[in-house]
Amino acid sequence: MQDEAYLINFSFEDDHWWFVGRRRIVLDRIKLIFPTGVSSKSALDFGCGTGKMLQCMRSFERVAGIDASDTSLDYCRRRGLTNVMKDEVFFRENPAARFDLVTMLDVLEHVPDEQSVLQKIHGLLDEDGALLITVPAYDFLWGDEDILSNHVRRYSRKRLEEVVDAAGFTVTFASHFNFFLLPVISAVLLAKRVFSRGKPPTSNVKPVPRLFNQCLTMILTFESWLLRRIKLPMGASLILYAKKKAALHQ
Repeated sequence: MQDEAYLINFSFEDDHWWFVGRRRIVLDRIKLIFPTGVSSKSALDFGCGTGKMLQCMRSFERVAGIDASDTSLDYCRRRGLTNVMKDEVFFRENPAARFDLVTMLDVLEHVPDEQSVLQKIHGLLDEDGALLITVPAYDFLWGDEDILSNHVRRYSRKRLEEVVDAAGFTVTFASHFNFFLLPVISAVLLAKRVFSRGKPPTSNVKPVPRLFNQCLTMILTFESWLLRRIKLPMGASLILYAKKKAALHQ
């Protein structure tokens, strides 16, 4: 990601509706993956960004974060996190590391070679380990946020499932989210295309009035409740949970 994108994430991810809502959806899914709790489990946040998710995963017995960006890790350390490392250093110094869970939250869309990265994650998981991914959905939503974040692609649900399956995983859950706000997101993107043509890209993550921010957070919180029960047929983002095929075939 560009340095501006890291600064935006660090500045807003504690309270902004998008970051808060996504965390609730992810943390709810983790509770479903480990219904007896995570106090004896280990987790790796692959592409840990500026570290807020790592803070929320402290209930794991062992948790670590890795990222390819020094800027990212600097922001993590500003949060007081010491369990973070450059990805290349981690793989060199911890060749036998294994985890019960690897999270990859809005990371895969940055990666040119999806299979290489997913196969690395496959090797990081215990035999009954779980992979939890979120990615942005729909090519038609491509916009300034993708440019600032150096995205390579957006995903359809089918393509995401196929990519993960080809890397040696069996998908056990995949759904869209950001369902109710999809019309609004689409309208905002269309307006930017019409009225900001030729201008430098700008982030959609901006200060939001407190009451409006709370309302938007409540919408994603409701989606989190729904996702415990159903799959949402469309939405601006995707969440996927998969297990190693070897584990399911034992």
